[in-house]
Amino acid sequence: MIDKTKQQNTNQNAGGKNMYTKNVVWPNEFKELFTFLNIIKSHFKDFCVVHGQFRSRSNDLTCVVETYFGYFSEMDLIISDINALVKMLSTLDKRSEIDVTVDDKTVSFTDGYQNFKIDKLSQEYCDNKFLPVEELESIFPKEIESYKPLIKETLPKQVVCNINKVSRDFKVKTARFHHEEDNLNKGYILISSPTGYGSSVRSREYTIKLKEDLLTAMDKDHYFNISTFPYVFNKSDMTLDFKFFNDPNILAIIHYTKIEELSITIYARAAYTKNDNE
Repeated sequence: MIDKTKQQNTNQNAGGKNMYTKNVVWPNEFKELFTFLNIIKSHFKDFCVVHGQFRSRSNDLTCVVETYFGYFSEMDLIISDINALVKMLSTLDKRSEIDVTVDDKTVSFTDGYQNFKIDKLSQEYCDNKFLPVEELESIFPKEIESYKPLIKETLPKQVVCNINKVSRDFKVKTARFHHEEDNLNKGYILISSPTGYGSSVRSREYTIKLKEDLLTAMDKDHYFNISTFPYVFNKSDMTLDFKFFNDPNILAIIHYTKIEELSITIYARAAYTKNDNE
């Protein structure tokens, strides 16, 4: 889980009903925030933060993204329409300190010269609701670290970029993980673009062979599908950490990456199954 130890300075007006919290976002932090929002804007409708923690399901419900913004540690906010938020943030001076103020109804951002204010969204109307840690642990138990591992490997940034680029070019949302034909201890990721209707013929294929041996040999002719969504986070190297649940037919698919110093974890699940075409 994301570390929550980073602190912030907060201010609240004394005694009034309109309580607010204010903090400074430094230029490097603002760059991380802006990049994060720019990445997720096509995959999340709402930006929901609870005491600095962001943990929400993507629009297609395939993945849970988790990160922590220290400068929001005393703030709860839900902002709808991330596309609009990104456009508004882009007007601010990214070289300046950005003051963020949250009150009962609004969130405001200012660089000291320009200012914009946006209404907070009510939780009942939020599509990408905050996922409490208890709910995450009902899907990915704490004991998952001790589960049987399949893959632990770090992909370089360029490969992450290529996976994202190819999946967009091929217009596919999933990739398939296979073992090599004659070696159950070696695996690769396959992205393919099918052609025709109901045809198994592939017009284009792109593969990434893992450099490390699998930590557990795969069963012959088995595979699993993974979402290509995690690879939109292509600003850094990415660590793949895939494990078997206690149910041997289900895999925990976890990706770890960063935007500068902002640590990001993406959780998903996959069915481990036999290829019926074999």
